[in-house]
Amino acid sequence: MLLLALGPALLPARQAQAADVSGNVTIVSDYRYRGLSLSEGKPAVQGELDLDAGKGFYGGLWASTIRSGGKTSSEFDWSGGREFELARAVTLDLSTTYYTYPGAPGDDYVEGTAALSAEHGPITGKAGVSFAPAQRALENEAHRKVANAYYFAGADYQLPHHLPKLSAKFGYERGSFDGNPSGGKWDWSLAAQADLRRVSLLVMLVDSGASRATLLAGMSLKL
Repeated sequence: MLLLALGPALLPARQAQAADVSGNVTIVSDYRYRGLSLSEGKPAVQGELDLDAGKGFYGGLWASTIRSGGKTSSEFDWSGGREFELARAVTLDLSTTYYTYPGAPGDDYVEGTAALSAEHGPITGKAGVSFAPAQRALENEAHRKVANAYYFAGADYQLPHHLPKLSAKFGYERGSFDGNPSGGKWDWSLAAQADLRRVSLLVMLVDSGASRATLLAGMSLKL
């Protein structure tokens, strides 16, 4: 799967099964996260390892090259969680992600996510919230630690006959990371993804209240 702007918050639901490990390597024209570029508009190389431990438990490591004024050149996200089947085709996903930045440990932070997803034929909808409590990395210019919340909703539509999957997502962020002096930042994206055996191709239009609309492209190779 491709993970650039949609990020961990909109990953497809993992089915409970025997322990299994999978991974991929991806190159993207720009690493956008919640509408903002973390690679200064430059290409980024990303990788992912996923562990499905069965009974709804899972873990993963996601990494990317980044550009941030030369302060650091990589990001590693460690995550774990569990999915609960609430009803037929309805799933609750509870997870925690630890974002780490080698060379800049003061930027490391923890965030929890709760997401509800539902499937109906070729359509999958998902909505939830990610919350990062006040911690060292969430310190503002006044040296106050401020919590951060990100609310999101989205839907995927799988076209028939092996045609691309279409996706749409909307998010709203408020807190330490919103990048808006008056508070609050929205973002949205539209994407088309084609899976060709071990290769996936993605084209995405991304925009936010703190940036301008950008067309991105990515290619992923399953390991």
